[in-house]
Amino acid sequence: MKRLIALLTAMLWVMGSAAAEDRVLTLNLAATAGTPHHESLRRVAVAACAAVGVECRLVTLPLPRAVDAMLHGSIDGEVGRIREFGEQPETRGVYLLVDVPFLPVGTRVMNRIEEAPVSQWSELDGKKVGYLRGTLYYKKRLSELAPNAGRIEMESSAQCPKMIVNRRIDACLADDWSALAPEIPAEDKDRLRLGDTLEQVECYLFLSARHADLIAAFERALKAD
Repeated sequence: MKRLIALLTAMLWVMGSAAAEDRVLTLNLAATAGTPHHESLRRVAVAACAAVGVECRLVTLPLPRAVDAMLHGSIDGEVGRIREFGEQPETRGVYLLVDVPFLPVGTRVMNRIEEAPVSQWSELDGKKVGYLRGTLYYKKRLSELAPNAGRIEMESSAQCPKMIVNRRIDACLADDWSALAPEIPAEDKDRLRLGDTLEQVECYLFLSARHADLIAAFERALKAD
C-alpha cells in the first residue's frame, strides 16, 4: 500500500509538472517601460517562470487595458501590483494573489522645481493632483488623506509632468522611477522635482484564476529568489 501511495504521488507530481511546462503564460509588467523598475520586474518574472518551469511571454500594457485584458482572458497575470489590487470588486476572484512580496516601491510627489517639495499626503489637500489612469491605490490614498484634492487621471506617464509644467495641475503622484520615464522630455524633467517618499509598498504577482494550480509553485520560486 505504501508503494502504491508513493507511486500515485509521483505520478501526480509528474502530471502537474508536465501541465505547467505545456503552458505559456502572458504576464503584464505593471510599470513604465524603459525605467529601472520595469527592468526589475522583468528580471523577477523571468527568474520565477524559469523556476516554475513555464514559458512566459512578457508584455507592458497601460494599466486600464491590463485589467480589461485579464478579465477577457488575453493575459494570464500581472507582475508588480500592490496587494490591495486584488481586493477591488472588478478584480476579486479574477486575480489570485501569489502571496510573496518581492520588490518595494515608494510613492512620491512630483511638482514644479520652484515650489517646496511635498513630503506628506496632507500637503496635497486642496491641490489638483494627477496620476496614471488605473492606479487605484493613489485614488484611495488621496480620498483618505487629502479628501479635498482634485483628482485627475492621466493616459500616459508623460502627460502628467507636462500638465505641471503648463500649470494646469499642481502635482503628480508617481513611483520612485516615474520621473525617469524616457517619454518625459528632458526640458520638462529640468523643471520638476520629486519629493521624499510618502509611503512604501510591496509589489506582488497576481495570476488569473485559470492558473490557480500554479500559485504554490510561484510562491516557492519567489521565496527562493
